[in-house]
Amino acid sequence: MKRKNHYVSKSYLSNWSNFNGDLHSYRLLVPHEKSSIWKLGSPANEGFVRDFYTSMQSGSESDEMEIWFDTEFENEGLQAISIAIENKRLNKSSWEAF
Repeated sequence: MKRKNHYVSKSYLSNWSNFNGDLHSYRLLVPHEKSSIWKLGSPANEGFVRDFYTSMQSGSESDEMEIWFDTEFENEGLQAISIAIENKRLNKSSWEAF
C-alpha cells in the first residue's frame, strides 16, 4: 500500500530542486514570526497527503487509484516532460501523453 499519495509528483518537483536535490518550498504557516517562510527539503516530502487516494473496496483498503495515476499519467507524462525540458522535439506519442 502506498501511503504517501503525491498530488504533485516527486519527479515533477525534482525539476525545481537545487544541485543537492533539495527543494525550497514556501510555507504559508510558520510556527513563529522569526521563523523562515522558506523550507528546504526533499521533493519526496512535499506535495503529498497521507492516504489521499486510498479507498475502501470490499471491506479493505486499496491504493488502486494511486497505481492508476502512476501508470496512466505519471510514467507517460514524465517522459514527455523530460523531452520538453531537454528542448527536444516531441513526437506524436509524447504529445498524447501530455
